[in-house]
Amino acid sequence: MPDMRPVQHDKNAIQFTALFDSSVKWRVMDEFSPEQLHVEDDGRLLLAGKYSDIQSLVRWLLSFGNQVQLVRPTEARELLLSTAKKIIQNY
Repeated sequence: MPDMRPVQHDKNAIQFTALFDSSVKWRVMDEFSPEQLHVEDDGRLLLAGKYSDIQSLVRWLLSFGNQVQLVRPTEARELLLSTAKKIIQNY
């Protein structure tokens, strides 16, 4: 099976931290190593990771719907919010 982890391009790579609902644990673990995850007291997963670029990070996070909360970086949070607002305008 091919390696399906996000492609890392150091030039544009972005460090991020996000909280995931426990219901998506296995999906997150398929893409990131257990060493990058911390289980919070409430069962959510705190992920500190690196993604290829900010646009790809936002698209990936959107695929989790309301089962993820981006903690940092601020610029990715702002892009995520802007994208969500544009989605809402479509409906």
